[in-house]
Amino acid sequence: MTTASYRVWEIDSRLTKSGWRYAPLGQLLSKSNESIEIDPARTYKEVTVRLWGQGVSLRGEKTGSEIGATKRTIVYKGQFIFSRIDARNGAFGLIPEDLEGAVVSNDFPVHGTKRDLLVPSYLGWMSRVPSFINACRAVSEGTTNRVRLKEDEFYRIEIPLPPLSEQRRTVAKIERIAAKIAEARAMRGKIHQETVALLESAGRSSLSSIHTEITQLKNWTDPQRNGIQTGPFGAQLGRNDFCKTGTPLLTIGNVQFNGLKTERLIHVSNEKAASLSRYAVRAGDILFARMGTVGRCCIVPPEADGWLINYSYHPPCS
Repeated sequence: MTTASYRVWEIDSRLTKSGWRYAPLGQLLSKSNESIEIDPARTYKEVTVRLWGQGVSLRGEKTGSEIGATKRTIVYKGQFIFSRIDARNGAFGLIPEDLEGAVVSNDFPVHGTKRDLLVPSYLGWMSRVPSFINACRAVSEGTTNRVRLKEDEFYRIEIPLPPLSEQRRTVAKIERIAAKIAEARAMRGKIHQETVALLESAGRSSLSSIHTEITQLKNWTDPQRNGIQTGPFGAQLGRNDFCKTGTPLLTIGNVQFNGLKTERLIHVSNEKAASLSRYAVRAGDILFARMGTVGRCCIVPPEADGWLINYSYHPPCS
């Protein structure tokens, strides 16, 4: 594969100009090998790099004795860091100010930028574009779950390199757009929260105005369907029964006040579902959580008719 195969194309066709030269990352970055001795009695911040351009954040804080290493690489604000294992999945970013002085393991190479050639925030945004991630995927190799970035090939990846003034202008424009997007998302979230609160308030108000005799819940259940149903229990259903297709299996996590959440469902085979038919739900049934988020409930929608319930929570199959 030639160097040209690793070329990263325009960060945004509306923000770039023809005539910009391309430069390999090896000419723009300087790897930092600065490390510190780990003091067992001292507490250190550890860094994690999130996938798909979501940036760098605090993994947690540990004492030196918990870290269990004699040395770690130290990081500083504005340095560029990536994960050798997850670079193919967009695990890049710049060290933020609040993580200056944190430490990372050897799986996270750290680089300074040559400031006379490259504005760090320009590289930060550039590393989020699909063509950059694709280039990193192309220079990674290994078996499943052991794929690692080949650093010598990573340094050959070329990015468009305008003058510093143009880099700053590009970053400023992108950050203005990003700020507007963040503002819109925040407003949408606030509107959603206010709508849910309004609906809940209206519901409580309507229900409180109803004057009727109080009866036990069992008087409202279908006598042909065992009334209130829980389960399956014990050996009736285990993790080995879970699969990616078949009959969906509802857990506590699926039950939300605003309806049934049907993303990332667990499944069991149709044959297994037939043996657990007493735990099947029907459209219009009421599901409620009896542990964890006790009291959370929702109504089974038509598309979930015939699905199964599960007594306890299990994380979805990957």
